[in-house]
Amino acid sequence: MAGIVDAGGAAGGGVPALGVRRSPSAALVEQAEVLALHNLFHMLAHVVMPTSIHLPKPLLAAVDRRARALRVSRNRWIVRALQRELGNGGEWSPGFFDRLAETDAETTAAVDDLLAAIRARRTRKTPPRL
Repeated sequence: MAGIVDAGGAAGGGVPALGVRRSPSAALVEQAEVLALHNLFHMLAHVVMPTSIHLPKPLLAAVDRRARALRVSRNRWIVRALQRELGNGGEWSPGFFDRLAETDAETTAAVDDLLAAIRARRTRKTPPRL
C-alpha cells in the first residue's frame, strides 16, 4: 500500500513497524485504499446480471402495487421474491412423492397414452439437450 513506511523509514508495501507513526495524510491514503478494495470486493461478489422477463400485465401491476406498498423498487422486490423462492425451493412437501406413486391403472394408462401422443407429434426425434 502506498504511504506505508517500514521501520527503516523507507516507503514500501509492508506493514508499518511498531512504534513508527504515520502521517495523517498516509493514514488517509491507507483508508482510501482499504475502502477501494472493499468496494471492489463488494462489486465482484455481487455482480448484477441484467435480464429481461415477460410478465402478463395483471401480474406486473400486482408486483408494482406490492413493491410500492413495501417502499422498494420493482427490481428489489423481484430479487427478494426469487431469493425467497430459491431458498425454499429445494424441499418437497412431506409425502409429495408418495402421493405421486399412488396412481391407479387407469391414470397410468392415460399418462402413457399422453406421452405416446407427444412423442408422435415431435418434429425433433429426441428432446432438446439442455
